[in-house]
Amino acid sequence: GAPGHIAALTGEPNARARLVDRNGQLLATDVNDYSLFVDPTDMTAADRGLVRQALIQLFPNVARENIDKAFSGDSRTLLLNNIKAAEREHILNYGLPGITFEAHRVRDYPLGSTGAFYIGMTQRGGEGLSGAEKALQNDILQGAMNNQPVPLAMDLRIQGALENELRDAAIDQQAAGAIGIVTNVQTGESLAMAAWPDFDLNKPGAYSEAVKRNHAAVDRYEVGSIFKAISLGIGLD
Repeated sequence: GAPGHIAALTGEPNARARLVDRNGQLLATDVNDYSLFVDPTDMTAADRGLVRQALIQLFPNVARENIDKAFSGDSRTLLLNNIKAAEREHILNYGLPGITFEAHRVRDYPLGSTGAFYIGMTQRGGEGLSGAEKALQNDILQGAMNNQPVPLAMDLRIQGALENELRDAAIDQQAAGAIGIVTNVQTGESLAMAAWPDFDLNKPGAYSEAVKRNHAAVDRYEVGSIFKAISLGIGLD
């Protein structure tokens, strides 16, 4: 698999299989992210100033006092969480003494907000929380043991088109929200499922629970409202 992919490590606790669309396009995978630690006792006195300055330049958004605090003690201190593999490699290239990393397995969604409601999320411990991640929990765990991806009925091409049309219609109509589903009426498969506004699966904490709720799948609707769509479908047919 791609660098950083670790779901294939058979027997690892909470490992989850890759999720792919019906054509094999990657939707979700296990990757490592890292915590960065600073140990001032593992540097010479001359190195400390250089390493501190390097960290300030590498992480301009980290409060200066947090960096200073990491260098003021005499023990290994956590400075940063959620560092991606590529960022870790970039830091390692500097060869900074006293800087170490610890790996944590996380779920990564390479398409961000595309298909977010359909794909769903996992809890920190790895258990499915919503969408296909929850509905196919057992298949996903078994797939990790066998190093086999779990395919969804989603067609990513249709999913992308649906999301574009839904967004345009919602903005044009100044709607508070919108829902769209594309199904194969012969098989019942959901080829695409979307809601607007959307959210980024990799940054769930930045959105309210109301935004992350999949209104297409978990809300209850009056029978009369459902039959409007059926009546319209009969008319179109």
